[in-house]
Amino acid sequence: MKALVIGAGGVGRAIANIASRRPFITSMVIADRHLSRAEDAVARVKDPRFSAAEVNAAELEDIRALIRKANPDIVINAVDPRSRPSLCYANFLGL
Repeated sequence: MKALVIGAGGVGRAIANIASRRPFITSMVIADRHLSRAEDAVARVKDPRFSAAEVNAAELEDIRALIRKANPDIVINAVDPRSRPSLCYANFLGL
């Protein structure tokens, strides 16, 4: 399963940590507004299936572009929806 996690804070890092122990994850992109934060989350799991990306979750077009590029089977929102409503809209739009 290819997964995209948007948000590399505490929740995103916890998701990455747990997912790194699951063999059914074939790849996981951890994305954050700050690329260095996403890279840090990936470095912590030390797993070649994981990669980092930069995305501004406040911008619907940024989210759409990343989803198209990553082509995930699942998108996981690890961002507070009160502060980034466009991420919720992208999920409802099926993008």
